[in-house]
Amino acid sequence: MTSSSFHIQCLKRELDVRKLRNPRYSLRAFARALNVHPSALSRMLRGSQPLSLKSASEFLRKIPLAPEDRIQFAASVANELFLETRNQVRRFFEEESNNSHFWSLLQPMTSESHAPALDQNLYREIAEFMPQPTWVATHEGRIVLVNRALSQQTGALIDAHSSDRLTAQTFLHPEDGAIFQWEWEIAKRSTKPFQLKCRLKDLNDQYHAYMIRTMPLKDEHGQVIGWLSTAYELSASGVLQDKLPTTK
Repeated sequence: MTSSSFHIQCLKRELDVRKLRNPRYSLRAFARALNVHPSALSRMLRGSQPLSLKSASEFLRKIPLAPEDRIQFAASVANELFLETRNQVRRFFEEESNNSHFWSLLQPMTSESHAPALDQNLYREIAEFMPQPTWVATHEGRIVLVNRALSQQTGALIDAHSSDRLTAQTFLHPEDGAIFQWEWEIAKRSTKPFQLKCRLKDLNDQYHAYMIRTMPLKDEHGQVIGWLSTAYELSASGVLQDKLPTTK
């Protein structure tokens, strides 16, 4: 974890803004506003303590961020926790690597077919605290995670029958699905986020306009391991309906 991570930059920027408004505003007051212990917040800002998913969810409710920054904040936290988990596993492996029985038991679990690059348990929690329809796809386009909001809106579910064929085209309007695929193929080459207006199908097979923002999820080597997409509903005039949080 580093103090240059996007979510830490957001927290530092918000603290600076509040200090400009009130020169007497302190780190302790900021911690109280975020419902976290001051010493824990200090360690988070220094990059010496990872931000938990529970804290991240709390912070996102209490600091004003643009929709695309909310996505990047969530992904930044997820990436840090992913790296921390991998480091813990690596240390455990080093401690047990001289035990041949350990490796014989581990071998079936570490084969290529049982070792997806994307940590689904980690990103499932990230997706669930996003109030907008959100999904996570592999670099090949297969959707491996959907949150409750997307399931309620479109009926999309991850189960034994859909796990191998669920893609964004499943719930996007056919015309938009082709454009989304085109934009995504371009993004895969550039590894940069993109956004696109699309129509999502509801449970009654009616379509509604959304702005879909998609960003890459990367490992510690900078390699893309998946893509996180969040859909923000548009009004009839094409304006985002989701209201950004405000600072009290």
